[in-house]
Amino acid sequence: MKSVMFAFTFYILSIGFIYAQEISVVTEDWPPYNYKLNGKISGFGTEIVQAMLENTHIKYSLALYPWARAYHKALNEKNVLIYTMARNDEREWLFKWIGPFASRHIDLYKLKRQTDIVVNSLEEAKKYKIGAVRDDATHLFLKNHGFDNIYIVVREDQNIKMLFKDRIKLIAGNELALAYKLKQLDYQFDQLEKVWTLIDEGGYYIGISKGTPGNITIQLRNSFNQIKSDGTLERIRQKYLFGR
Repeated sequence: MKSVMFAFTFYILSIGFIYAQEISVVTEDWPPYNYKLNGKISGFGTEIVQAMLENTHIKYSLALYPWARAYHKALNEKNVLIYTMARNDEREWLFKWIGPFASRHIDLYKLKRQTDIVVNSLEEAKKYKIGAVRDDATHLFLKNHGFDNIYIVVREDQNIKMLFKDRIKLIAGNELALAYKLKQLDYQFDQLEKVWTLIDEGGYYIGISKGTPGNITIQLRNSFNQIKSDGTLERIRQKYLFGR
C-alpha cells in the first residue's frame, strides 16, 4: 500500500510540475516554414509545433527573432524550443532533437540573366560573392567548406535584394522557402537559375535546449510521434505544398 501511495503521490507531483513549467518557443522569419502574417506567427513549422504542444500540458510563449538571436537564446537558456532547424554535426550535441518534420535540400542560385556565372563544382562557387544569413546552417556550411567571400545579412529578404542589385552573385536556398520569399518581394522564381546543389541530406528538426528537464522532452517527443502517426503532420505538409 505504501508503494502504491508513493507512486500515486509521485505521479501527482509530476503532473503538477509539468503544469507549472513554461517553455519559450522561438523561431525566425523563414517562410513558409515560419513567418509573421497579420501580426500572428504562422507557417508550416509553426503549425507542426503548435499541434505538438496542444497534445501536452506544457504552457508556452512564442516569439519570432532574427536567427542569431533565437539560436543564442536556445543555446544558452533552459526551457527553450527552437524551430525550424537543420540538424548537423556542429549542433548534434548542443540540443535535444525532435523530428525531422521536413526534408532538407539547399541549392545555390544565380540570376538567370547573369550568363557569365558558371558553377560546375563547389570549388568554382567559391570564386563568387555569396550571401548568407548570419549563423544559420548554410552559413556554417559555407565557412566549414572554405568559402571566404561571404556577404553576411541578418534576414533572407536582405540576401535576395542584394542579389537583384548585383551586390552578390549567388544565394543559397531551399526551393520552397526561396520561392515564397521571392513572391513576397515581387520577384519571380523563374528569374533565378539553380547552379549547384549545396546540401542534400538530413532534415529540418525542432531543437530543445540542453537545460530543459527530461520529462518535458519526453512529453514533446511522444506528442510529435502522435501527430506524425495520426496523419496531422502530413495534412499540414500537404496544405503548404498546394499553397506554393
